[in-house]
Amino acid sequence: MLAFSTLRYSGITCFLSTILFLVRCFDWQVIPHASNCLKKHYPHLVTRYPSDAEKHFSEIEQFLDFHVPWRFKPNDENRWDAAVCWDWHSHQPCALNMEYLWIQEKDHIVNGPVSMGGMTGHHIPLFVPWAWLTSDVLRQLLVRLRPNVPYVTVSQVDQGLGGHARYRGCDVLATFNNILVLSAGGYGHVALPLIPAGKMLASVESKPFVNRSMLVSFVGSSSGEWPYTFRRTMCERVRQLAEDTHFLSKVCATSTAWQSIAADSRASLCPRGYGRNTLRLGEVLQGNFLPVIVYDDFPFVPYPRLFREIGWATDLYHLNRTIRALRVTSNRDFELRRHKLRSVLSTHFTAKGIREQIMLLLRSGSGDLECAETFKLCPFSCLRPQRSSNCLA
Repeated sequence: MLAFSTLRYSGITCFLSTILFLVRCFDWQVIPHASNCLKKHYPHLVTRYPSDAEKHFSEIEQFLDFHVPWRFKPNDENRWDAAVCWDWHSHQPCALNMEYLWIQEKDHIVNGPVSMGGMTGHHIPLFVPWAWLTSDVLRQLLVRLRPNVPYVTVSQVDQGLGGHARYRGCDVLATFNNILVLSAGGYGHVALPLIPAGKMLASVESKPFVNRSMLVSFVGSSSGEWPYTFRRTMCERVRQLAEDTHFLSKVCATSTAWQSIAADSRASLCPRGYGRNTLRLGEVLQGNFLPVIVYDDFPFVPYPRLFREIGWATDLYHLNRTIRALRVTSNRDFELRRHKLRSVLSTHFTAKGIREQIMLLLRSGSGDLECAETFKLCPFSCLRPQRSSNCLA
Protein backbone atom coordinates (compact mmCIF):
# COMPACT_ATOMS: atom_id res chain seq x y z
CA MET A 1 0.00 0.00 0.00
CA LEU A 2 2.83 2.34 0.88
CA ALA A 3 4.60 1.47 -2.37
CA PHE A 4 1.42 2.24 -4.34
CA SER A 5 0.99 5.60 -2.60
CA THR A 6 4.61 6.47 -3.25
CA LEU A 7 4.25 5.48 -6.92
CA ARG A 8 1.05 7.55 -7.28
CA TYR A 9 2.70 10.56 -5.65
CA SER A 10 5.68 10.24 -7.98
CA GLY A 11 3.38 10.02 -10.98
CA ILE A 12 1.47 13.16 -10.01
CA THR A 13 4.73 15.00 -9.35
CA CYS A 14 6.04 13.95 -12.76
CA PHE A 15 2.83 15.05 -14.45
CA LEU A 16 2.86 18.48 -12.78
CA SER A 17 6.54 18.92 -13.62
CA THR A 18 5.80 18.14 -17.27
CA ILE A 19 2.97 20.71 -17.35
CA LEU A 20 5.23 23.33 -15.77
CA PHE A 21 7.93 22.57 -18.32
CA LEU A 22 5.49 23.00 -21.21
CA VAL A 23 4.19 26.29 -19.81
CA ARG A 24 7.73 27.64 -19.52
CA CYS A 25 8.72 26.47 -22.98
CA PHE A 26 5.64 27.52 -24.91
CA ASP A 27 4.34 30.37 -22.77
CA TRP A 28 0.90 28.78 -22.49
CA GLN A 29 -1.44 30.92 -20.44
CA VAL A 30 -5.07 31.81 -19.98
CA ILE A 31 -6.10 34.43 -22.55
CA PRO A 32 -5.73 37.73 -20.68
CA HIS A 33 -8.19 40.57 -20.53
CA ALA A 34 -6.12 42.43 -23.13
CA SER A 35 -7.01 39.81 -25.76
CA ASN A 36 -10.64 39.79 -24.69
CA CYS A 37 -10.78 43.52 -25.42
CA LEU A 38 -10.62 42.99 -29.18
CA LYS A 39 -13.19 40.20 -28.97
CA LYS A 40 -15.48 42.47 -27.00
CA HIS A 41 -15.63 45.05 -29.79
CA TYR A 42 -15.27 42.63 -32.70
CA PRO A 43 -17.09 39.40 -31.65
CA HIS A 44 -16.43 37.66 -34.97
CA LEU A 45 -12.73 38.53 -35.07
CA VAL A 46 -10.47 35.45 -35.18
CA THR A 47 -6.78 35.99 -34.47
CA ARG A 48 -3.88 33.68 -33.73
CA TYR A 49 -0.41 34.36 -32.42
CA PRO A 50 1.80 33.25 -35.34
CA SER A 51 4.36 30.47 -35.13
CA ASP A 52 6.87 32.81 -36.79
CA ALA A 53 6.14 35.68 -34.39
CA GLU A 54 9.79 36.57 -33.83
CA LYS A 55 10.52 36.66 -37.55
CA HIS A 56 7.39 38.68 -38.33
CA PHE A 57 8.25 41.16 -35.58
CA SER A 58 11.82 41.50 -36.87
CA GLU A 59 10.59 42.28 -40.39
CA ILE A 60 8.38 45.08 -39.07
CA GLU A 61 11.24 46.43 -36.96
CA GLN A 62 13.63 46.43 -39.92
CA PHE A 63 11.13 48.46 -41.91
CA LEU A 64 10.70 50.97 -39.08
CA ASP A 65 14.46 51.22 -38.49
CA PHE A 66 14.90 52.19 -42.14
CA HIS A 67 12.04 54.70 -42.43
CA VAL A 68 12.00 56.18 -38.90
CA PRO A 69 15.55 55.59 -37.63
CA TRP A 70 15.19 58.37 -35.04
CA ARG A 71 12.61 56.40 -33.00
CA PHE A 72 15.14 55.72 -30.27
CA LYS A 73 17.15 58.92 -30.78
CA PRO A 74 14.95 61.97 -30.31
CA ASN A 75 15.89 65.16 -32.11
CA ASP A 76 14.42 68.60 -32.61
CA GLU A 77 13.93 68.21 -36.37
CA ASN A 78 11.19 65.64 -35.87
CA ARG A 79 9.87 67.35 -32.72
CA TRP A 80 10.41 64.03 -30.96
CA ASP A 81 11.58 65.70 -27.80
CA ALA A 82 14.20 64.05 -25.59
CA ALA A 83 12.23 65.28 -22.60
CA VAL A 84 9.36 63.08 -23.84
CA CYS A 85 7.34 66.15 -24.61
CA TRP A 86 4.30 66.32 -26.90
CA ASP A 87 3.64 69.91 -27.90
CA TRP A 88 1.39 70.31 -30.91
CA HIS A 89 0.47 73.89 -30.08
CA SER A 90 3.30 76.20 -29.08
CA HIS A 91 1.33 77.94 -26.36
CA GLN A 92 -0.13 74.82 -24.80
CA PRO A 93 1.26 72.85 -21.82
CA CYS A 94 3.50 69.93 -22.63
CA ALA A 95 2.22 66.38 -22.13
CA LEU A 96 4.21 63.25 -21.50
CA ASN A 97 4.72 61.41 -24.78
CA MET A 98 3.38 57.92 -24.14
CA GLU A 99 4.35 56.73 -27.64
CA TYR A 100 7.98 57.49 -26.84
CA LEU A 101 7.80 55.72 -23.48
CA TRP A 102 6.23 52.66 -25.13
CA ILE A 103 8.99 52.53 -27.73
CA GLN A 104 11.58 52.70 -24.96
CA GLU A 105 10.06 49.49 -23.54
CA LYS A 106 11.13 47.48 -26.58
CA ASP A 107 14.30 46.03 -25.05
CA HIS A 108 12.47 45.07 -21.85
CA ILE A 109 9.66 43.35 -23.78
CA VAL A 110 11.74 41.65 -26.46
CA ASN A 111 14.90 40.74 -24.54
CA GLY A 112 13.53 40.23 -21.04
CA PRO A 113 13.45 36.95 -19.07
CA VAL A 114 9.95 36.19 -20.42
CA SER A 115 9.30 35.66 -24.11
CA MET A 116 7.83 38.46 -26.23
CA GLY A 117 4.49 36.63 -26.42
CA GLY A 118 4.40 36.20 -22.67
CA MET A 119 5.15 39.88 -22.09
CA THR A 120 2.45 41.12 -24.45
CA GLY A 121 -0.36 38.63 -23.88
CA HIS A 122 0.46 37.00 -27.23
CA HIS A 123 0.24 40.17 -29.30
CA ILE A 124 2.90 41.38 -31.73
CA PRO A 125 4.02 44.77 -30.34
CA LEU A 126 4.14 47.70 -32.75
CA PHE A 127 6.67 50.31 -31.59
CA VAL A 128 5.53 53.03 -33.95
CA PRO A 129 5.65 56.85 -33.66
CA TRP A 130 2.21 57.11 -35.24
CA ALA A 131 2.03 60.89 -35.30
CA TRP A 132 5.12 61.30 -37.44
CA LEU A 133 4.47 58.79 -40.22
CA THR A 134 3.86 60.13 -43.71
CA SER A 135 0.97 58.67 -45.66
CA ASP A 136 3.36 56.67 -47.82
CA VAL A 137 5.28 55.16 -44.89
CA LEU A 138 2.02 54.38 -43.10
CA ARG A 139 0.69 52.58 -46.16
CA GLN A 140 3.89 50.54 -46.54
CA LEU A 141 3.78 49.60 -42.85
CA LEU A 142 0.17 48.42 -43.03
CA VAL A 143 0.90 46.26 -46.06
CA ARG A 144 3.26 44.28 -43.84
CA LEU A 145 0.59 43.54 -41.23
CA ARG A 146 -1.49 40.37 -41.34
CA PRO A 147 -5.28 40.40 -40.91
CA ASN A 148 -5.40 37.41 -38.52
CA VAL A 149 -2.50 38.32 -36.20
CA PRO A 150 -3.16 40.23 -32.95
CA TYR A 151 -1.05 43.37 -32.54
CA VAL A 152 -0.76 45.86 -29.70
CA THR A 153 0.48 49.45 -29.72
CA VAL A 154 0.33 52.75 -27.85
CA SER A 155 -0.93 55.93 -29.52
CA GLN A 156 -1.20 59.54 -28.44
CA VAL A 157 -2.79 60.84 -31.63
CA ASP A 158 -6.17 62.45 -30.96
CA GLN A 159 -7.47 61.18 -34.34
CA GLY A 160 -6.28 57.60 -33.90
CA LEU A 161 -3.70 55.49 -35.71
CA GLY A 162 -2.84 57.20 -38.98
CA GLY A 163 -5.10 60.08 -38.02
CA HIS A 164 -2.44 62.65 -38.78
CA ALA A 165 -0.14 61.01 -41.33
CA ARG A 166 1.19 64.53 -41.73
CA TYR A 167 -2.38 65.90 -41.75
CA ARG A 168 -3.70 63.77 -44.61
CA GLY A 169 -4.61 60.74 -42.55
CA CYS A 170 -6.79 57.67 -42.76
CA ASP A 171 -8.61 55.48 -40.28
CA VAL A 172 -6.35 52.47 -39.63
CA LEU A 173 -8.82 50.69 -37.35
CA ALA A 174 -11.50 50.81 -40.04
CA THR A 175 -9.32 48.38 -42.00
CA PHE A 176 -7.29 46.63 -39.27
CA ASN A 177 -9.46 45.73 -36.31
CA ASN A 178 -6.83 43.28 -35.04
CA ILE A 179 -4.69 46.05 -33.51
CA LEU A 180 -5.26 46.60 -29.80
CA VAL A 181 -4.74 50.33 -29.20
CA LEU A 182 -3.84 51.75 -25.82
CA SER A 183 -4.52 55.43 -26.31
CA ALA A 184 -3.55 58.59 -24.47
CA GLY A 185 -5.15 60.71 -27.19
CA GLY A 186 -8.73 59.51 -26.80
CA TYR A 187 -9.15 57.16 -29.75
CA GLY A 188 -8.51 53.51 -28.91
CA HIS A 189 -9.66 50.46 -26.97
CA VAL A 190 -7.96 51.22 -23.64
CA ALA A 191 -7.71 54.72 -22.16
CA LEU A 192 -4.32 55.83 -20.86
CA PRO A 193 -3.84 58.93 -18.69
CA LEU A 194 -2.51 62.06 -20.33
CA ILE A 195 -0.16 63.70 -17.82
CA PRO A 196 2.23 66.68 -17.83
CA ALA A 197 5.81 66.13 -18.93
CA GLY A 198 8.74 66.59 -16.59
CA LYS A 199 8.53 66.49 -12.84
CA MET A 200 5.20 66.01 -11.12
CA LEU A 201 3.42 69.30 -10.54
CA ALA A 202 4.08 70.75 -7.12
CA SER A 203 0.83 70.79 -5.21
CA VAL A 204 -0.25 74.01 -3.56
CA GLU A 205 -1.57 74.14 -0.03
CA SER A 206 -5.25 73.29 -0.10
CA LYS A 207 -7.90 74.49 2.30
CA PRO A 208 -10.16 72.03 4.08
CA PHE A 209 -13.16 71.40 1.84
CA VAL A 210 -15.46 73.04 4.36
CA ASN A 211 -13.57 76.34 3.91
CA ARG A 212 -13.45 76.39 0.09
CA SER A 213 -15.42 79.22 -1.46
CA MET A 214 -16.14 77.72 -4.90
CA LEU A 215 -17.99 74.57 -5.85
CA VAL A 216 -16.35 74.10 -9.27
CA SER A 217 -13.80 75.93 -11.41
CA PHE A 218 -12.07 75.77 -14.76
CA VAL A 219 -9.22 78.01 -15.85
CA GLY A 220 -8.64 77.99 -19.60
CA SER A 221 -9.31 79.80 -22.83
CA SER A 222 -12.67 79.50 -24.57
CA SER A 223 -11.97 81.60 -27.66
CA GLY A 224 -11.60 79.85 -31.00
CA GLU A 225 -12.98 76.81 -32.77
CA TRP A 226 -13.23 73.21 -31.56
CA PRO A 227 -12.66 72.25 -28.76
CA TYR A 228 -13.10 75.81 -27.48
CA THR A 229 -16.72 75.86 -28.62
CA PHE A 230 -17.28 72.85 -26.36
CA ARG A 231 -15.65 74.72 -23.48
CA ARG A 232 -17.83 77.77 -24.05
CA THR A 233 -21.00 75.68 -23.92
CA MET A 234 -19.82 74.01 -20.70
CA CYS A 235 -18.99 77.35 -19.06
CA GLU A 236 -22.27 78.95 -20.10
CA ARG A 237 -24.23 76.13 -18.48
CA VAL A 238 -22.23 76.31 -15.26
CA ARG A 239 -22.64 80.09 -15.02
CA GLN A 240 -26.39 79.83 -15.58
CA LEU A 241 -26.77 77.09 -12.97
CA ALA A 242 -24.65 79.05 -10.48
CA GLU A 243 -26.87 82.09 -10.96
CA ASP A 244 -30.07 80.06 -10.61
CA THR A 245 -29.06 78.01 -7.57
CA HIS A 246 -26.69 80.48 -5.87
CA PHE A 247 -23.25 78.90 -5.65
CA LEU A 248 -19.84 80.33 -6.45
CA SER A 249 -17.80 79.17 -9.44
CA LYS A 250 -15.11 80.44 -11.76
CA VAL A 251 -15.12 78.99 -15.27
CA CYS A 252 -13.38 79.82 -18.54
CA ALA A 253 -11.20 82.21 -16.58
CA THR A 254 -7.79 83.23 -17.89
CA SER A 255 -5.22 83.15 -15.13
CA THR A 256 -1.75 81.76 -14.57
CA ALA A 257 -2.73 80.93 -10.98
CA TRP A 258 -5.04 78.05 -11.92
CA GLN A 259 -3.74 75.90 -9.07
CA SER A 260 -4.69 78.49 -6.46
CA ILE A 261 -8.17 78.70 -7.96
CA ALA A 262 -8.47 74.91 -8.00
CA ALA A 263 -7.29 74.76 -4.40
CA ASP A 264 -10.24 76.97 -3.43
CA SER A 265 -12.72 74.75 -5.34
CA ARG A 266 -14.30 71.50 -4.30
CA ALA A 267 -13.95 70.06 -7.80
CA SER A 268 -12.16 71.03 -11.02
CA LEU A 269 -13.80 70.72 -14.43
CA CYS A 270 -11.78 68.86 -17.08
CA PRO A 271 -13.42 69.29 -20.52
CA ARG A 272 -12.25 67.11 -23.39
CA GLY A 273 -9.53 68.47 -25.65
CA TYR A 274 -8.78 68.00 -29.34
CA GLY A 275 -9.14 64.28 -28.72
CA ARG A 276 -11.45 62.66 -26.19
CA ASN A 277 -8.70 62.79 -23.58
CA THR A 278 -7.56 65.96 -21.83
CA LEU A 279 -4.25 67.06 -20.34
CA ARG A 280 -6.16 69.09 -17.76
CA LEU A 281 -7.16 65.81 -16.08
CA GLY A 282 -3.51 64.91 -15.48
CA GLU A 283 -2.74 68.41 -14.23
CA VAL A 284 -5.67 68.34 -11.81
CA LEU A 285 -4.81 64.90 -10.47
CA GLN A 286 -1.13 65.71 -9.95
CA GLY A 287 -2.20 68.85 -8.11
CA ASN A 288 -4.25 66.67 -5.71
CA PHE A 289 -7.52 68.21 -6.90
CA LEU A 290 -10.71 66.26 -7.57
CA PRO A 291 -11.66 66.14 -11.28
CA VAL A 292 -14.96 66.25 -13.13
CA ILE A 293 -14.42 64.95 -16.68
CA VAL A 294 -16.81 66.59 -19.15
CA TYR A 295 -17.18 64.73 -22.45
CA ASP A 296 -19.37 64.89 -25.54
CA ASP A 297 -20.07 61.51 -27.15
CA PHE A 298 -18.89 58.97 -24.54
CA PRO A 299 -16.46 58.95 -21.61
CA PHE A 300 -12.83 58.12 -22.32
CA VAL A 301 -11.70 57.63 -18.71
CA PRO A 302 -8.44 55.99 -17.61
CA TYR A 303 -8.87 53.35 -14.88
CA PRO A 304 -12.71 53.60 -14.96
CA ARG A 305 -13.47 51.66 -11.78
CA LEU A 306 -10.70 53.36 -9.83
CA PHE A 307 -11.72 56.77 -11.16
CA ARG A 308 -15.19 56.44 -9.64
CA GLU A 309 -13.53 56.59 -6.22
CA ILE A 310 -11.65 59.78 -7.13
CA GLY A 311 -13.75 61.94 -9.40
CA TRP A 312 -16.81 62.23 -11.61
CA ALA A 313 -17.52 61.98 -15.34
CA THR A 314 -20.47 63.52 -17.16
CA ASP A 315 -21.55 64.63 -20.60
CA LEU A 316 -22.84 68.15 -21.24
CA TYR A 317 -26.44 67.01 -21.10
CA HIS A 318 -26.07 65.74 -17.51
CA LEU A 319 -23.60 68.38 -16.32
CA ASN A 320 -26.19 70.29 -14.30
CA ARG A 321 -27.30 67.11 -12.56
CA THR A 322 -23.70 66.27 -11.64
CA ILE A 323 -23.07 69.75 -10.22
CA ARG A 324 -26.28 69.56 -8.19
CA ALA A 325 -25.02 66.25 -6.78
CA LEU A 326 -21.72 67.91 -5.85
CA ARG A 327 -23.62 70.56 -3.89
CA VAL A 328 -25.06 67.93 -1.54
CA THR A 329 -21.88 65.83 -1.32
CA SER A 330 -20.50 65.79 2.21
CA ASN A 331 -17.11 67.19 3.13
CA ARG A 332 -16.17 63.72 4.38
CA ASP A 333 -16.83 62.23 0.96
CA PHE A 334 -14.62 64.87 -0.67
CA GLU A 335 -11.86 64.12 1.84
CA LEU A 336 -12.11 60.37 1.25
CA ARG A 337 -11.78 60.89 -2.49
CA ARG A 338 -8.72 63.07 -2.05
CA HIS A 339 -7.18 60.49 0.29
CA LYS A 340 -7.76 57.80 -2.35
CA LEU A 341 -6.20 60.01 -5.02
CA ARG A 342 -3.07 60.52 -2.95
CA SER A 343 -2.74 56.77 -2.40
CA VAL A 344 -2.69 55.97 -6.16
CA LEU A 345 -1.03 59.07 -7.60
CA SER A 346 2.47 57.59 -7.95
CA THR A 347 1.29 54.13 -9.02
CA HIS A 348 -1.18 55.25 -11.70
CA PHE A 349 -0.48 58.83 -12.80
CA THR A 350 3.29 58.95 -13.28
CA ALA A 351 5.38 57.65 -16.17
CA LYS A 352 6.65 54.70 -14.13
CA GLY A 353 3.20 53.89 -12.82
CA ILE A 354 1.57 53.99 -16.25
CA ARG A 355 4.27 51.72 -17.73
CA GLU A 356 3.69 49.19 -14.97
CA GLN A 357 -0.07 49.31 -15.49
CA ILE A 358 0.37 48.68 -19.22
CA MET A 359 2.52 45.62 -18.60
CA LEU A 360 0.09 44.27 -16.00
CA LEU A 361 -2.75 44.56 -18.52
CA LEU A 362 -0.83 42.84 -21.30
CA ARG A 363 0.77 40.06 -19.28
CA SER A 364 -2.08 38.95 -17.06
CA GLY A 365 -5.09 41.22 -17.50
CA SER A 366 -4.55 42.54 -13.98
CA GLY A 367 -4.01 46.15 -12.92
CA ASP A 368 -6.55 48.92 -13.29
CA LEU A 369 -6.48 49.67 -17.03
CA GLU A 370 -9.69 48.49 -18.67
CA CYS A 371 -11.14 47.96 -22.10
CA ALA A 372 -13.49 50.81 -22.97
CA GLU A 373 -17.18 49.93 -22.77
CA THR A 374 -17.86 51.74 -26.05
CA PHE A 375 -15.65 52.16 -29.07
CA LYS A 376 -16.46 54.37 -32.03
CA LEU A 377 -14.28 54.43 -35.10
CA CYS A 378 -14.22 58.16 -35.63
CA PRO A 379 -14.49 60.84 -32.94
CA PHE A 380 -15.89 64.28 -33.71
CA SER A 381 -12.45 65.84 -34.09
CA CYS A 382 -11.43 63.56 -36.97
CA LEU A 383 -14.35 64.36 -39.27
CA ARG A 384 -12.37 66.18 -41.92
CA PRO A 385 -12.89 66.07 -45.70
CA GLN A 386 -9.35 64.90 -46.43
CA ARG A 387 -9.60 61.90 -44.09
CA SER A 388 -9.94 58.52 -45.80
CA SER A 389 -11.42 55.34 -44.32
CA ASN A 390 -9.13 53.18 -46.46
CA CYS A 391 -5.48 53.39 -45.44
CA LEU A 392 -4.32 51.12 -48.27
CA ALA A 393 -5.86 53.14 -51.09
